[in-house]
Amino acid sequence: LSRVHFDTEARVATLDVPVSVVHGALDLIIPASMGRRVHAAARLPHELLLVPRAGHNDVVESGGEAYWTWLARALDAARP
Repeated sequence: LSRVHFDTEARVATLDVPVSVVHGALDLIIPASMGRRVHAAARLPHELLLVPRAGHNDVVESGGEAYWTWLARALDAARP
């Protein structure tokens, strides 16, 4: 549908910062396999969180405490 192509995997491979990815396992818009590939492509992969019962728009709500813990670790890893 989109005419704009953004190669996220190629982009994260160039970053010199830890890359953390969170993704809903039930996402019907962007498959979880894409989140896994982005994380794997990162030069400095940090943490991947797949939220089992989350789709595309409910990762925060469905992730609960696991999401907030992931976010805190991701922010901490990003500090210089």
